[in-house]
Amino acid sequence: METTRRTFSGRRSGHGALIRKVEQDHRNLVGLHRLLRSYACEPRTPAMFERRETLSQELDGIKSNNQILLKNLSEHRQSDLKPEEQFRIQHRMCQDLENKIIAYIGEAKRSS
Repeated sequence: METTRRTFSGRRSGHGALIRKVEQDHRNLVGLHRLLRSYACEPRTPAMFERRETLSQELDGIKSNNQILLKNLSEHRQSDLKPEEQFRIQHRMCQDLENKIIAYIGEAKRSS
């Protein structure tokens, strides 16, 4: 009986840690959205404007997916993938987008 409790509580704390990681990713995405819309990232050319809009749309999509993942984790919904795998995929998408936005910010600052 005690072994079962430890395993169960260990799984619960791991699940809680996963939820906290998804929440942290969401906070990072909100910060990136603010940064992308800031005056420092104001596009100077039509190409830069289009790129910022594309990045903004990608960001909105990933934020939405992140919220869905958070809701599914909170409600313990089952899916084809394990929660850890879902998080890894979503986290990687967040990191890739963050790198794109950082590159855009660098270009926007150089063009100003």
